[in-house]
Amino acid sequence: MTGGSPLKGTRGIEKNRNSQRSKQLLITAYAELLSEKDAKKISVTDVTSRADLNRSTFYTHFENVDDLLRCILHDVSEQVLEVADTASKDSFMGNPDPTLKKVAEYLQANLPVYRNLMQAPHAIAFLTDMKQQIADRVIETCAPTEHTTLDLRIPIEYITGGIVDIYASWLCNRYQDVSLNDINNAASKLIHASCQTWL
Repeated sequence: MTGGSPLKGTRGIEKNRNSQRSKQLLITAYAELLSEKDAKKISVTDVTSRADLNRSTFYTHFENVDDLLRCILHDVSEQVLEVADTASKDSFMGNPDPTLKKVAEYLQANLPVYRNLMQAPHAIAFLTDMKQQIADRVIETCAPTEHTTLDLRIPIEYITGGIVDIYASWLCNRYQDVSLNDINNAASKLIHASCQTWL
């Protein structure tokens, strides 16, 4: 007869679920706080109070509030790249409108949080990384024919970097009274014009 308890394995699963649940509560609490106050002013106490968890639970998952922010930026990055991956199937450079529409829907879903993320520490590094990753994904989908890799890479990095900057500027309210639809239309024209010139 084996001496193991049939419930032993389920305790580990339940513990993991609780761990994931508490981590998600902390992330959600921070995201809610971002829509209310400046990221630099959010403390561990603010986050744990909002999540109704204790500080030791916070430190089980994160070193500090900066670490929590990096985790959120990583999650945002993954979601944006998921949009970029679907774009690849539609050939972003040939027809950017479906992808731009998905980006707009994604941003609109949690607009106050994304606006505050643009003011948060690490935002510039995050945007730089996003530009490179999106450009790499677009380049992967463009099978170079007569273009050399450099002839393809430079215009795509220029175009995708510019598009990311346009959205970031819009999120930072640099374009007063301009709708997200207007941003998408301008971005689409830029992509079409650039493709005719370079690609």
